[in-house]
Amino acid sequence: MSLGVVLLAFGLVARITRLITDDYITGWARAWIIRRFGPDSHIAYLATCPWCVSPWVAGAVVPIAYYWGHTQAFLLAGLIAILSWSYALCAMWLDGSKLIDDGQD
Repeated sequence: MSLGVVLLAFGLVARITRLITDDYITGWARAWIIRRFGPDSHIAYLATCPWCVSPWVAGAVVPIAYYWGHTQAFLLAGLIAILSWSYALCAMWLDGSKLIDDGQD
């Protein structure tokens, strides 16, 4: 794998992990898991732990990167993921807590 494909795979793992463990749009799934299995269950912990989820995401992304990293579809998906994740990091750094709208202004 080339360095570019490795960096794109890194971006995909970072963004997908964030999507699963922290993003608002998947909050309903985490809430369902917590209600279903309890807040102290292993699966509830897994659903909210980036350190725990990222190896599983990497386990799915790395073979895809290895076999299809040279394709335009992988390059596009990786670029979108990296740009999305990079923008979120910049927004948190520049805007601080304003990134998440908690309704308290």
